[in-house]
This record gives sequence, structure tokens and C-alpha cells, in this order.
Amino acid sequence: MSFVGMITAFAGNGYSKPAGWLVCDGELVEKEKYSELYAVIGDAYGRSSDGHKFYIPDFQGMFLRGLEKEGGARDPDGDARFDARDRTVVGRRIGSVQLDAFQAHAHKYWMFPGQDGGIASGQNWKQKESITHEFSDGARTSAETRPKNVYVNYLICYRTK
Repeated sequence: MSFVGMITAFAGNGYSKPAGWLVCDGELVEKEKYSELYAVIGDAYGRSSDGHKFYIPDFQGMFLRGLEKEGGARDPDGDARFDARDRTVVGRRIGSVQLDAFQAHAHKYWMFPGQDGGIASGQNWKQKESITHEFSDGARTSAETRPKNVYVNYLICYRTK
């Protein structure tokens, strides 16, 4: 069973989508033609300047995240979420976006200064503040931090009949 406004992952390409579904690619569509969908999502993903069209969600290359209510601790930056179209801060609302980020952290390390004693003596080991050091140990690196993933098309239901 499907409901208007329902989002689902779809393994087929966007050209062979089922009837009553649209690919979540940010398309600008007519309010009149997709009135059932507009009644559910409204302008959450943006609208045309003349007000006769609205955007469907654009989930291309995005991971979806469940909405967290005000005061929740699972999305500590939730109040800084922004509108995908005009980049204004809108907080915790359906359709808001966050950019990628890596939680700030530091590493401490032990070093041996190489004087007055040996490693076995346990002397002269000193803990230093965090450092930055680039190295390659065979780990996969990239231009982004990401989990393993697979491409799918996200679809949104606009009609159930």
C-alpha cells in the first residue's frame, strides 16, 4: 500500500518508475497537475516565484535523516539546518538540509624523546598535545566522509489511484 507523499527507495532507473510516482530529483511541477501531492508536502521543498508550481524533493546524492523534535539530542546541530533552495536557516523541519561534517576531535599520542633511558625503563615517555599528521596505511580515503552505500532512486508517490 502506498500513500501520497510517501518516499521509497527504488532499484529501477528513473525512466521505468511505477505509475503514480515521481523521481525525487528536485523537479518543478504544476500544483494543479499534482494537487494531491501538493496538499501533503506544500512548499516544503520550495516553490516558483509565481506560486503556481512547487518543487518535489531533490534527494540525489543525499542520505535521508528522520525528523527530530525540538530539544532532541540525536541531531545536535538541528537548529542550524537550512532551506535547500535559498540557504536560509529554518531549523528542524521537513525538507531542511545539513551539509556534510566531521565531528571535531583530537588525538593524543605517546612519544619517546630518545634521551636518558630506554624504552624498557619506562622513563622519558611524555604525552603531547594533539598533532596533525598525514599518512597512508592502506585505508580508503576520499574527498568525503561516508559509509558504504549503493545508488537507488528515491521516489515520491503523487497519486494512489
